[in-house]
Amino acid sequence: MEVMAPRVLTRRLLRPEDVRPRFEGFEVIGVFNPAAVSCGDRVVLLIRVAERPREVRAGFRSFRRHGVIFCPENKDVVLFPEQVGSEYVALHRPNPDAHFSASEIWLARSSDLLHWGSHRRLLGSEAAWATGKIGGGTPPVRTDRGWLSLFHGHIRPQRPGEVGQYAAAVLLQDLDDPDRVVGISPWPVMLAEHDFERSGFLTDVVFACGLVRRGEQLDVYYGAADTSTGVARFSLADILAAVEPI
Repeated sequence: MEVMAPRVLTRRLLRPEDVRPRFEGFEVIGVFNPAAVSCGDRVVLLIRVAERPREVRAGFRSFRRHGVIFCPENKDVVLFPEQVGSEYVALHRPNPDAHFSASEIWLARSSDLLHWGSHRRLLGSEAAWATGKIGGGTPPVRTDRGWLSLFHGHIRPQRPGEVGQYAAAVLLQDLDDPDRVVGISPWPVMLAEHDFERSGFLTDVVFACGLVRRGEQLDVYYGAADTSTGVARFSLADILAAVEPI
């Protein structure tokens, strides 16, 4: 793996003031965990939004807000870049606070990107290294062996007051039936190792959000210590070699 220099973006694509709050009298104070995917002739951007009570004027450029499309208490939604069969497919993670499931990755389907159903559990305790929780990370890319993505996992802290570690592992799903997991890497392929990944707003965090295939290489765009943006380059062959059946 080749770790490139961290990049701090000065031109922001989407700011809190660009997003309309859900309720009157609220303001958006944060947009984060973006997952952008090219889907046909559109680019779909899935984000998390933090709000608080206050009157605010929100401005748009070319964004169109469709509102909440998954059940409340849900995070880490990742959209597949093309339809499978005649349906859109997404990964998501219902939070345990909703008493819907443990912190596991689920799969859902939609005909219009707005109404989602056919929810099925996909992955959870199989990723035994993630002692805290797991969730989606990057949108999948198509390979000869299946849909390839990186998911995140939380390793519980060893001492009180610590956050623990966030790392990334490989998920491979069947091309025609993404409900079927072909395999995962039994251990993370990305851990916080460099200073800018280990020290920042939070410590020991790598959170993969973007995956771009460039021939036989993969560029992974990730958040480092909730402070910087990093890019890591992998060989596609090495990533696929890390996958084991489950």
